[in-house]
Amino acid sequence: YRDTSDALKRHVDEDDKLTRCFTDSGQNREMYVINESGLYSLILRSQLPKACQFKRWVTSQVLPSIRKHGMYATEELINNPDMAIAVFNALKEERAKREALELTTAMQKQQIAELKPKASYYDVVLKCKDIISMRVIAKDYGKSAQWMNNFLHELGVQYKQSDIWLLYQKYANREYTKSRTNTYEDSNGVTHSKMHTYWTQKGR
Repeated sequence: YRDTSDALKRHVDEDDKLTRCFTDSGQNREMYVINESGLYSLILRSQLPKACQFKRWVTSQVLPSIRKHGMYATEELINNPDMAIAVFNALKEERAKREALELTTAMQKQQIAELKPKASYYDVVLKCKDIISMRVIAKDYGKSAQWMNNFLHELGVQYKQSDIWLLYQKYANREYTKSRTNTYEDSNGVTHSKMHTYWTQKGR
């Protein structure tokens, strides 16, 4: 592109670019930084020969292969099972890291949103005596209770003991959770009790 600023403005979404300031020879300058999605947006709209070749390859081979088979693989990958297994394992790990990062980001955004109206949030929500199950909290993030519990365990927030999730000592005295004992009857009519961990609004 001859006019890179115009190209970035017309072809790259705001979510795919940001501006960074730097100093060059004592002068303050601005530089655009784009992610991979923004890079593809520029390439697919370019009329340069190499860009057109890339566009042709993507639209004639990659996308049709993904539509038909759910993936795109090179001949080298198809003919090498060991390499394919390694690639799939890497993709699985990458997806797990991405999901964890997305959840962390979502939690951080929620924390920021909650901190803005700090006074009212403290007065109304944090003093609320209601408790919430992990299933309800996890649903807010589009996850299962099992996934969320395991995620918090990996972060070093909680551990499992006798089938009960408990907070590590670092978080134990912060009023994030409360324990409640529930009773139930089995098929023989015998009453049993089981302790469950619930989360407070503060812990949420």
